[in-house]
Amino acid sequence: MNTSKGPTWFKHDTRSLDDPKMIMLVSQLGPEAYGVYWMLMERLSSQPGYMLPLCTIDPISRMIGISQEKLKAIIEKYGLFEVDNDEKNFYSPELIFGMKAFEKNIQTKRKNAKNGWTSRRAIDQQKRTHAAALQPHSDRKADAKRMQSGCNEDIDIDIDIDLDKEKDLNKEEKKRISESQNDSEPLSFFSKDILKLYNWCVKGKLPNSRESVFPERSIPKTKKDIHDWMKCIHDLVNIDGYTLQDVNRAIIYAREDQFWKNNFLSLLKLRRKDKDKIRYIDKFIPGWNKDNKDKPLPGEDAIQMMMRQMKEQEEHEELNTK
Repeated sequence: MNTSKGPTWFKHDTRSLDDPKMIMLVSQLGPEAYGVYWMLMERLSSQPGYMLPLCTIDPISRMIGISQEKLKAIIEKYGLFEVDNDEKNFYSPELIFGMKAFEKNIQTKRKNAKNGWTSRRAIDQQKRTHAAALQPHSDRKADAKRMQSGCNEDIDIDIDIDLDKEKDLNKEEKKRISESQNDSEPLSFFSKDILKLYNWCVKGKLPNSRESVFPERSIPKTKKDIHDWMKCIHDLVNIDGYTLQDVNRAIIYAREDQFWKNNFLSLLKLRRKDKDKIRYIDKFIPGWNKDNKDKPLPGEDAIQMMMRQMKEQEEHEELNTK
């Protein structure tokens, strides 16, 4: 099952066996090489830029059960792939050509859908305007007053955290959040990403245990508590300099750890300090990194994990040289 965000298919030429390059490949390396070719094409189709580092030849060969020499021959000797030695990548020009056309088609469909939605919205607005014109003057005045006072009974918030793909807030939760705003910091003060993370905290599941992120008894119930949780996330990112991913990982580690899950029942603890003046978030993030060093992230396979680890190592080395 494909769990990535990229395309879930690519064009497969049913006449590929008529290609002289493919005929040469199969005649010399056997039908197994044909299957390996399409495995590589599938892998490339899910990568940024539709390219893979040459250093992935070793793990890929081990994963599909062929020798490095044979895999390297498939990539380099038959003209089916091109190798960029400067960038240390390999890619398929045919695949890139097809995927570019696919992307263009998707963009056109999105644009058409957006234009259609805009047209429907304009029509709906005209209908509402016409209906408002038929209202008694007193009713229109009352509606205007409610709008000016900020009364909004149904706040439409697009909530969807990538980690667990949780559903949008239900009406009760939307109402609870809308009531949490105050004069100095209205709901619009918090970014959509902060609202996503908050929604995951109160409605989501932990990636490994699949238990609720926080127990029901710990979830904010009052206006002030809801506001304080969202403000805590905001301050961690915008004042303390952590990323939303840092906050997310700290929560996962603490809530899945056998000791901390009973001692970390509020987001507010992330900004607090222990007796040694160390913030709890600074204790949790290294714990997450240690536990997940050799584990794939949700939706990540062995190759993607290796590429992420290489990138993190490069970033670490970069920081150490500054």
